Amino acid sequence: DLQRQIPYSELLRVVKALSQGLSDAGIRAGDVIAVQLPNCAEQPIVHLAANRIGAIAMPIHDAWYEAELPHLLGASHAVAAIVPTRYKDVDYPGIYASLRGQLPHLKQVFAIGQVSAHADSYDALLAHDGDSPFPSVDPDALAALMLSSGTTSMPKISGFSSNNVLALLAPFWRRIRLTS
Repeated sequence: DLQRQIPYSELLRVVKALSQGLSDAGIRAGDVIAVQLPNCAEQPIVHLAANRIGAIAMPIHDAWYEAELPHLLGASHAVAAIVPTRYKDVDYPGIYASLRGQLPHLKQVFAIGQVSAHADSYDALLAHDGDSPFPSVDPDALAALMLSSGTTSMPKISGFSSNNVLALLAPFWRRIRLTS
């Protein structure tokens, strides 16, 4: 998402608002949120907001549809999904609506972009002050579900804690000399 720059103060405000919106929508600690977005600023924002309330973000490749989605959403018991209204001429809310009968755990789909008959508004989730305190989250608790590429069969799901993610990124940070 090279078109936008978000200052840290704005990032914090949006993450707090989104975490409050997700909480008000019934998303709880331990719930899985499928995040099927193209490369955009909302991808890490959703991940951070989910982590703030103890929910688990599961990023899904934007090219996975009918075969992979029922498998991944069913196996993860995802309760919500955040998708674009339309990307590359694909109606994501429509796809999720067509799969609802196969996915008893999926309760809500939120769409970024134009209003959709098959999804709630992502923007409405941001219409919160975000000042409510949330309990601290254990950095060793499950925080993200990462997926294999699925080249030889259906994608596999692997769970990662926040500490796991930090350990994976540490060599990258050292390489680019990123410091606090």
